[in-house]
Amino acid sequence: MSTVELSVWVSIAGVLVSSLISILIALKLGPWHVEKMRLRREHSQKFLEDGLKPWLNEIHVLCRFGAEYTKNDKKFVPYIPDDPNQILFVGLKAHLITGYPEVLQEWTNYKKIVQENNQKWADLFNDLILKIETATNIPKFHFYVQETKPPYFIAPVNIVAYICNKIRYELVSGQPFVDRINYTPTSEGNLRYFSVAASVGELGRVNVSEDFSSVLKTMEEHQSDKAVRAKMGELLRVENEDLSKIKTIFEDKLKELMRSIELGNYLKGKCKYCP
Repeated sequence: MSTVELSVWVSIAGVLVSSLISILIALKLGPWHVEKMRLRREHSQKFLEDGLKPWLNEIHVLCRFGAEYTKNDKKFVPYIPDDPNQILFVGLKAHLITGYPEVLQEWTNYKKIVQENNQKWADLFNDLILKIETATNIPKFHFYVQETKPPYFIAPVNIVAYICNKIRYELVSGQPFVDRINYTPTSEGNLRYFSVAASVGELGRVNVSEDFSSVLKTMEEHQSDKAVRAKMGELLRVENEDLSKIKTIFEDKLKELMRSIELGNYLKGKCKYCP
């Protein structure tokens, strides 16, 4: 093969290679690629607006502190932390697992400590309610749980709320808690009773005001009980210090991810909704 022929073949090969590269670039950067990038951008933007932002705003709702008295359990049960109630969270969680595991880890850790602390609140409330109920033979009535109200009763849940509100206020403010318990003569038809009430609501109904004295004595004992106050102080410290720090770390990571998307970056990782 002559030098001229070799040169021609080299030129042809060069043209072919150049054409192939052009075709590959066109496929990579052509309309199809542009459309795919647009869809990925919309995908990331949707997760930002409908997933990340609501999540950030709902943390206090998803992870409530404390416990509640329920009809089914007939006792205090802890509030259970939850993930955002969104279909999109399934996809968002997949992205977090593969692209941002540290964000998901902080959220999991926060929920775990909230649940542990809430269980301790429930245990404390149930211990108090048991002591209140055994302090008197007066029937017990639970508002919003029982339908039939006896003529005379005490309301243990409201009494526990009163005790804990008093201790919480004094621990946080360092000031005495002032909330007068009122005995109001009341009648309903032929029934006459004293309604015992405070800021948390009705504490009970008794035939004579003296009937509430044993309950009141028990309330005062627990309000000044050093062990009860120490338990509440520790639970409040966990909420105000430990959980506050963890929540801030999680929020910062979430905000950083949100800013990345706002600057035009795509979500890392994959989910079943990815284009």
